[in-house]
Amino acid sequence: MVAHKVTHLAKKYTGNSIALYGYGQLTVEGQYIENLFMKGILCSNTIEATARMCMTSSVIAYFAMLGSDTPPLVYEDLELCDMLIHFGHNARESHPIIFWRIADHKKKQDIPTVIVESRRTGTVMGYEDINPDNTVNIPILNGDISFLNSIAHVLLTDHKDVINWDFMKENTSSWETYTEGVLKDYSPEQV
Repeated sequence: MVAHKVTHLAKKYTGNSIALYGYGQLTVEGQYIENLFMKGILCSNTIEATARMCMTSSVIAYFAMLGSDTPPLVYEDLELCDMLIHFGHNARESHPIIFWRIADHKKKQDIPTVIVESRRTGTVMGYEDINPDNTVNIPILNGDISFLNSIAHVLLTDHKDVINWDFMKENTSSWETYTEGVLKDYSPEQV
């Protein structure tokens, strides 16, 4: 059906009538294939990536908070962790360098890994190949949001001193509603 619709639209309205909204973390090979298809076969230049939408807000936040447009970590941090959690992230496919560094660290130090992802991904299988006994896959749709809210619950109940309340009040909106909702519905036991 997809092939039929794409062919029909390209013939009737030209290839530019078809747009591609690509994934910013796609592998080089994946980007090559989608660009070859869109530009070379369909003759379409209507290609956009999530990178512009998603990273624009991140870069602005990094500059405001850190004075730089890069995340505040280095690769070596991966080899210092005692446990690693991926939230909705298939690192083996989208960040292979990071995945293999974590996999090497897991193999050397036998660290537990948790993947909160609704699909059984290559990341899950790769970590299971190293040690299935300390690799946990939590295949729950939107499980990452629940887990992160559960961490917020612990911070709000047991570690209030680490929250910059003045910053929250001055720079965010609806934080009271979020806090109330997290305290009501997202204790670790509930999640």
